[in-house]
Amino acid sequence: MVAVHLVLAAVLHGAAPPQPSQVWVAHSVDDSALPGVAVEPRGVYRDFALSLITTTSTTMKTRTLDAPNRRTFLSAADPDATLFVVETNGAAELAKVQQDNTTAMKVVGSQGLSVVVAAAVWPDIDKALASIVVPVPTSAVRAAATPTGWRGPHIKRIQAKLASGLADPIIVEALADVKQDNLMANIEELSEIHTRHSETADALRAQGLIEAKLMQLGYQISTFNFRTGYSSNVIATLPGTKFPDQYVIAGAHYDSRTTPATDKVGRAPGADDNGSGSAHILEIARVISESKIAFEYSVHLALFSGEEQGLLGSRAWAKELADTGVQVVAMFNSDMMGWKLPGTVPTLGMKDRYIADWLLNIANGLAEQYVPEIKVGSSSSCCSDHQSFTENGFPAIGYFENEGSASDYPHYHKSTDLPEFVDAENMQLVSKACLSTLMTFAVPDKDATAAQREAAAPPAVEA
Repeated sequence: MVAVHLVLAAVLHGAAPPQPSQVWVAHSVDDSALPGVAVEPRGVYRDFALSLITTTSTTMKTRTLDAPNRRTFLSAADPDATLFVVETNGAAELAKVQQDNTTAMKVVGSQGLSVVVAAAVWPDIDKALASIVVPVPTSAVRAAATPTGWRGPHIKRIQAKLASGLADPIIVEALADVKQDNLMANIEELSEIHTRHSETADALRAQGLIEAKLMQLGYQISTFNFRTGYSSNVIATLPGTKFPDQYVIAGAHYDSRTTPATDKVGRAPGADDNGSGSAHILEIARVISESKIAFEYSVHLALFSGEEQGLLGSRAWAKELADTGVQVVAMFNSDMMGWKLPGTVPTLGMKDRYIADWLLNIANGLAEQYVPEIKVGSSSSCCSDHQSFTENGFPAIGYFENEGSASDYPHYHKSTDLPEFVDAENMQLVSKACLSTLMTFAVPDKDATAAQREAAAPPAVEA
């Protein structure tokens, strides 16, 4: 197949020629002969793969610009802006997006029915024009994680136990303790905050609320600052009893937004997006803490900021974990858990992009085993914080509320995203499904759990 390349950004500032230069190239997925001194893969999209090439002005001209069947676009986009791939719904819609060249969103090129734009934050695109807008990674995409190597023996044990149909009694007990009332109370408390836009004092208030709740439950709490002026990620840690240096992560973003994305003063209650995912993390933290459950593997419960601006908080933290060699067994993300499509039964829609397929297969099986009340399906809702971990070489999947997309929710990114539109039953069942997977991968330590429960039990009263 002949690769079609699209150069999206041009020469960076330099000194004497030949100048090191960076160009963005859109190309076919199977093209492995990209010219350049260094080639950084930056993701696979519906119509192309994207790479950032470091080269010289000479090789750029002779090998890239003059190559046959390649169209060249020299972009005036700010090199510090984030790129987004807008996957349009058709040729007419493509033309309309291409014409929307403003200071807020700079069109830098197109290929097939997709447009690449540069923007400071996740751009608002009418869903009639494009239902999917993907933030381009800000660093090289690492090789996909596999169920082999140091993960291999653990994954095989999980698969064997799932095939046996034997449920873990500690997991069954924990799932029974996930309460609708607690989930809704958490959503209501977060939604009462005027906005949780990442760059506001209210987001800092939400961060403080989350920290206080997790600290009260006895977790080790840390924060991860990723950008000046933004609220921080909050990470609660429960050390493992046998594999303390290997981590199972459950995450959700706690920031919210209204429309437009740049509005920092408008009401943004974010009950479903993503008060529901945040409420889930707080509730499973309560269940694990109050049930005195110990795990063989360490657990991180992470709440991210900056998701609504382009996965900023999770991308920074996932990259830090990868750069420092932290061993992540798997990551389970929850984003929008509580709205049912009209006329449907309670449904779990597992995200179908930027995931580890083998991990998804296990998670689907566990949901069917431990939460038979919920229908398990697939969702095209695409992008959330699980993508950050997949890009950094960690196995990750995303839990969602139905088999549709985020934009199907009529209150998506609006001031009307209120608790009254969250279905408590759907929310509870999706939360149970995610918790069953987290606990299966973290492995309840029966002896340590029994010891913790015995130590916490009130002294026997003498007759």
